[in-house]
Amino acid sequence: MNEMTLRNELRDIFRGFGYDTPSDAFQIDLIVRRPVNVLQYDDLAWVETKKDKTDPIVMLSQLILTAKRANSKGNAYPQYFAVYDGSTFSRIETSDIAAILDRNEINWNEKPSSPTNKTIATVRRFENKIIDLRGKEAIRRWVQDIKSKQQNPHRRRPCQRRLR
Repeated sequence: MNEMTLRNELRDIFRGFGYDTPSDAFQIDLIVRRPVNVLQYDDLAWVETKKDKTDPIVMLSQLILTAKRANSKGNAYPQYFAVYDGSTFSRIETSDIAAILDRNEINWNEKPSSPTNKTIATVRRFENKIIDLRGKEAIRRWVQDIKSKQQNPHRRRPCQRRLR
């Protein structure tokens, strides 16, 4: 299975719940957007995909490096960062890794395709915050849960501030 097929699988799941899913914006494999109103949206998740079984921490490190570049150009972070290798969908809330995004522990000039061992070790410190979902049905249940919280006016709002 190639990466485009994996993106399409995820795209179909999210679109089934009414989310928009542009790809390759900011060089991120898949962006999941939820409409706020007719003219506005916010990003629910940014997703990195790999066709081969890959350490989710390495994938997350690559995504964080890419996301920081997008953020430095004025784009707000999503509520979730996620990685998918065809069998496991791993996600983490952006608020759980704000400490990484707010500091200079990482060399933000690193090439996202090849994060250093130092960057990977920094991201690995947050490994206990990552939630793994196995299989498409588990992903669907999570998206349904997010959607139901979105429709509940008393749900917790994601952080909308621009992290530095």
